[in-house]
Amino acid sequence: MFKNIFLISTLSGFLMACNGNTTTEPPKENPPASSPVAATSHAASATASNESNPNWQTLMVATEASYPPFQHKDESGQPIGFEVELMKEVAKAAQFNVHIVHTERKMWRETLSAGNFDVWSSSFTISDKDADVADFSDPFLQVQNVVYVLDNEKNAAIKDSSGLKGKKISISKYSKSAPQVVGQLTGSPDLAIPADTFYLALKNVYAGQTDGVFGQDLVLGYYAREHGMKTKSIDIGEKKKSLAFVVKKGNQAVLKKLNEGLAIIKANGVYDALVKKYF
Repeated sequence: MFKNIFLISTLSGFLMACNGNTTTEPPKENPPASSPVAATSHAASATASNESNPNWQTLMVATEASYPPFQHKDESGQPIGFEVELMKEVAKAAQFNVHIVHTERKMWRETLSAGNFDVWSSSFTISDKDADVADFSDPFLQVQNVVYVLDNEKNAAIKDSSGLKGKKISISKYSKSAPQVVGQLTGSPDLAIPADTFYLALKNVYAGQTDGVFGQDLVLGYYAREHGMKTKSIDIGEKKKSLAFVVKKGNQAVLKKLNEGLAIIKANGVYDALVKKYF
């Protein structure tokens, strides 16, 4: 009983921002800023940098460090996570410095346009709808929405999405796609059970109030491994989406550096080691 309570309590710091939709803005840790400049100033204390080389160009990189394991903060408030490490390795390989700043994700268009940042690295999926204001790097990871259920005797018959009919599925109210998707999977929109945060959505499953959780595969899988939870992933037929870095439309110089660095670390094994470490 104590173990279950402990596992539930650790969720809030880990999955507060996860909502099953990487293009949806996660819940914020800080009060909203009124301008791009205010946003960067407000977050100035939450920064990370690679080992700087005075002979290399320094790029300003923004990330909203509230979506583990991709980007979040350590105990001292410094950005850490898969994308933070990935960016540092890309920079090292392509020979440029990076200064990574925690900033509200909703400011990404304004801050890129105003030149506050050279790059945004915050779980962005490649999307045609943003092609008028942004260019995307080569993809560095694929993600997919799935349903996770506890791997136990009760759920033994759930082997594919057809086994979700009539089941209650927890969702985060921050996910725009979840109500419709889960309603179709379960047979009724009333079986999509919203929660104020993804933490509370997961808590519903552990408490036996719902049968599963709709979310992103890599985040759910990472949590399950880190905390020894016995779960299984149900493929619901959603297409995989590609994650990439984002630069201002037309900034080919920075885009070239990012793609060059990605190609190098994919060839030398550094990328594979990072993926293995986190996922």
